[in-house]
Amino acid sequence: PILGRPLASLEQLRQLSLDFAGCEQITSLAEVARALASLEQLRLLSLNFWQCRQITSLAEVGRALASLKQLQQLSLNFWGCNQITSLAEVGTALASLEQLQQLSLNFSDCKKITSLAE
Repeated sequence: PILGRPLASLEQLRQLSLDFAGCEQITSLAEVARALASLEQLRLLSLNFWQCRQITSLAEVGRALASLKQLQQLSLNFWGCNQITSLAEVGTALASLEQLQQLSLNFSDCKKITSLAE
């Protein structure tokens, strides 16, 4: 894991911004999600996967977000990720983030999304 293991070791991290805009070879977010789940002290998280057109699922990211109970600011940009079909796990996670104060979601041009909730 190129990014996952080093990122997961930063257990006291409070702010994280990852920008993979235009990385069209990314097909899975499982490695990033596993790392995120271990960063329980995060207060601010920004994920930019703009036009990563091979991503098909946000399930792992949703489950990881649910473990970030201290999160206060969240920004998710999946503009142009036109293979994503469901936001159910992300929606479930958002409902559990009681400390969240600022939220920005961009799923523009995600034309295959058919499910917003379970």
